[in-house]
Amino acid sequence: MKKIAVLRCLRTSNNCTGSGCLKAFNNKTNAFAVYEAEETELAAFLNCSGCGDVQMPNNEEGLRKKLDRLVTIGVEAVHLSGCTKKKDAQGEKHECPVITKTAEYLEQQGITVVRGTHH
Repeated sequence: MKKIAVLRCLRTSNNCTGSGCLKAFNNKTNAFAVYEAEETELAAFLNCSGCGDVQMPNNEEGLRKKLDRLVTIGVEAVHLSGCTKKKDAQGEKHECPVITKTAEYLEQQGITVVRGTHH
């Protein structure tokens, strides 16, 4: 059974239930369609640890502990929710630098990073 995790933005967690990500996972649609023929388990649904502004202090140590736990429990793929990209002044979306660094760390640990869930 393939173990999957979903990582979303801490700021978004203030007003998002995660239902879109969970529905896509449960129905194996959108970015989860690649697992249509596989048995999967949602092993973790986690938030980043903030991006360093006053309301959301960056807790790099806490995030590293969460990521290392994903390795320990055998997660094979982490899907980055669409909320991990933010719009700039021109309306174009760019991945948060904390998320980019997080994705690089996960890949170094042998975990596949997929950019997308239900968007």
